[in-house]
Amino acid sequence: MIATGPAMTLQVKGRDKLWNPTGRAGPRGVDVTAVACRDQAPTRMTVSLPRGQDRAILTALGAMAALTAADIRGVLLARARHVHASSYFLLEHCLGPGLAGVLAAARAAGATTSLDTNWDPSGRWGDQRLSAAIAQADLLLLNEAEALRLAGEASPAAAAQMLAAAGRGWRSSSASAARYTPTGPRGTRSACLR
Repeated sequence: MIATGPAMTLQVKGRDKLWNPTGRAGPRGVDVTAVACRDQAPTRMTVSLPRGQDRAILTALGAMAALTAADIRGVLLARARHVHASSYFLLEHCLGPGLAGVLAAARAAGATTSLDTNWDPSGRWGDQRLSAAIAQADLLLLNEAEALRLAGEASPAAAAQMLAAAGRGWRSSSASAARYTPTGPRGTRSACLR
């Protein structure tokens, strides 16, 4: 969740062998010193099933569902250049209540922030806590289907307008969505279709 130097991850794992790097560096040299361990839960497992331009992502939450804002120490936020939160809808009951505060603290310390909601398996598509987190995200990462659902709109153009109003800008990494993408001035909050 947090990048400080080259990269640092903050997550919760179970006390098992599924994800068990030794020392300070995990896979690809990522700093894993902030990874918390929960004895009572297994490590999260995710499988991605690509099909054409889309994919299905299946996740057994395990210990991931135990990550809270209390796990994110202020000293980490003070060192971070960028803080990214992903899978909001998988974390909305544990990290969701404190996420806006975490992102606000990171921004107050000079970091940029981003949020990738991913798909909402419940179909509710957010509440006031998500709105507060979006308000603290410099970059909102969504695919077109997620943008349509989150905005409650039927067209990409309408979704872009609604989400831009919430975030002061909108950029797209998707060529097909670029024509619906109003862009704010440099340094403003943005939303990005992936």
